[in-house]
Amino acid sequence: MALLDIGSCYNPFGTEDRFKGLFDVTALDLCPVAGKGVRQCDFLGCPIERRLGAGVEGSHTPSGPSSVVGSQLVEGSFDVAVMSLVLSYLPDPIMVGT
Repeated sequence: MALLDIGSCYNPFGTEDRFKGLFDVTALDLCPVAGKGVRQCDFLGCPIERRLGAGVEGSHTPSGPSSVVGSQLVEGSFDVAVMSLVLSYLPDPIMVGT
């Protein structure tokens, strides 16, 4: 299962034994501090790339290198997204709707 961990900090879904083998994790954080495999990314400003797969727009692509292209995420690349505590760090509630 392809998992996008937004605000990951230290990539718990990719590094902790209890989650090993359950997820193919792409971990993002604005300022990763202790994260092995955590990509630095401003999720709210991150562009989403649309791809055509077998003529179908938004088809599933595996997580990992093909789910992030440069500083862009690829549409339809993840089965689940996790945002633990991210909303509490937004300075303005209007940012939630962006």
